[in-house]
Amino acid sequence: MFVPVIVDAGGSVIEPALHDSKIASIHFDKGDIGIVVTNTNSERVNIRFTGVRRAACINLAEQNVVLDFWCEKEPREVLAALNRVEPGGSSQQIAYRRSLEELVMEGRLKIWRISPSYGGELTILSSNAEFYSN
Repeated sequence: MFVPVIVDAGGSVIEPALHDSKIASIHFDKGDIGIVVTNTNSERVNIRFTGVRRAACINLAEQNVVLDFWCEKEPREVLAALNRVEPGGSSQQIAYRRSLEELVMEGRLKIWRISPSYGGELTILSSNAEFYSN
């Protein structure tokens, strides 16, 4: 059974604890992203992001080790993350980006970031994140 990802006041994900987990797979499916990791106790943890609006992946692959997993809370960092997933350009793109920014600031969308221990990053703009462990 999936339960919500738990985040502290600063935005760090405290449950599930993913530090040093190895990414086993990443799945993209009709507006959802699923990530399976193996944690340091050899348990498989399934993370599901639903209502995905945008995602950007740089140098992240299976077998990468997770250094950090967090939800952006600081407005300046939210804007920087939005620039990565929806940089804008045309007036329509800029208007869409502003609408995404409003949804994030209202708390209806969240920006999730996963960083491996050496470079790269996965940034996901979604309405929800949940997980379960095997």
